[in-house]
Amino acid sequence: MLNENAIFSNALLKLTLNNIVKLEKNQFNLVFNNIEGRVAYFLLQLAKDFSRNIGEELLVEHPLTQQDMASFIGLTRQTINQALVIFKEKGYIYIPERKKILIRNIKQLETIAMY
Repeated sequence: MLNENAIFSNALLKLTLNNIVKLEKNQFNLVFNNIEGRVAYFLLQLAKDFSRNIGEELLVEHPLTQQDMASFIGLTRQTINQALVIFKEKGYIYIPERKKILIRNIKQLETIAMY
């Protein structure tokens, strides 16, 4: 089937390669980034999948609890919370309610995340 349909074959190859690149970036983030970098990277990944523009800011409406985030990143819920508080105090994000994060300074998060 793959030989018969070059378009499908190329699309499948591209999807596979994109997934490999994403996994490598995630591994790099987990190994080499500090706590704030890991959380910033995770927020940027959430923004790719769950955000919409509000002016120059991004509203991330996501399905995750802080415990879910902690499990994905390999941190405790308390550590995630502390990093989010630091980002709020610095004006990088605002959390209007549970499961919503307004990213106010995406460039700064990208710098922190080595994105």
